[in-house]
Amino acid sequence: GVQEIRLRSLSKRASIELARDVLGESAGPDTIERLAVRADGNAFYLEELLRAVAESKRTGSPVGPLPETVLGMVQARLSGLDAETRRVLRAASVFGDVFWLGGVAALLGGSQPRAGLDVLVQRELVSPAAGSRFAGETELSFRHGMLREGAYAMLTPVDRANGHALAGEWLLQHGETDAMVLAHHFELAGEQERAAQLLLRAATLALAAGDIQAAVTCGSKALPHLGAGAERLACLRLLGEASVWHQSWAAADAHAGELATLAPAGRDMWF
Repeated sequence: GVQEIRLRSLSKRASIELARDVLGESAGPDTIERLAVRADGNAFYLEELLRAVAESKRTGSPVGPLPETVLGMVQARLSGLDAETRRVLRAASVFGDVFWLGGVAALLGGSQPRAGLDVLVQRELVSPAAGSRFAGETELSFRHGMLREGAYAMLTPVDRANGHALAGEWLLQHGETDAMVLAHHFELAGEQERAAQLLLRAATLALAAGDIQAAVTCGSKALPHLGAGAERLACLRLLGEASVWHQSWAAADAHAGELATLAPAGRDMWF
């Protein structure tokens, strides 16, 4: 029952109307025309360009060279934040498009990020949610995926790995039930064995729900990181069954063959 609606780029006329509506009489026709052409129909890029021009009008400072790309526009905007606010934003980006006040505090070593988040809300970089998935937690989200990507790009590889490990632990402690979400964090943290256990759980749930492709995908990612114990046997059995449902007979035969070799002869798993 899914209906897909593809949104076309803004027309030049629509871009000009939007720019004129935002900037009013403070910008001449040449400026508005230039902004509409630069945005090339990208609504988010146009909004960020208009924000930069409006800010320069408000402060009375000249408009500097405008970045040529959307990501460049985002990076230029984030570089204008103070160091502590950028630190809060980087920590929030580890969770994804949605994050929580307590989770950000955990990544920052317990220091409260409320002041930095208030600045981010005022600057319209993030938005508070009406409710929260986790009781007693303030939930927020990035206003646009590009803003999250720009903040995440500022993290070093070491900070990313440490951040994902802390994010995974925080989510576990607060009752996150989506095994795929948890596996994603531990995988990026470099904790492959732990991620594999969670992927196996996700594969088991997917197979039970009849989502065969998800079961195969999760099980296949988990298998290389599982030892020769019960979890590997369970994963081989799951992949064998899922492959049968997929009518992938060669894959089913390979998984069943390894399972028959590893499982104790005569036991349920061996049969």
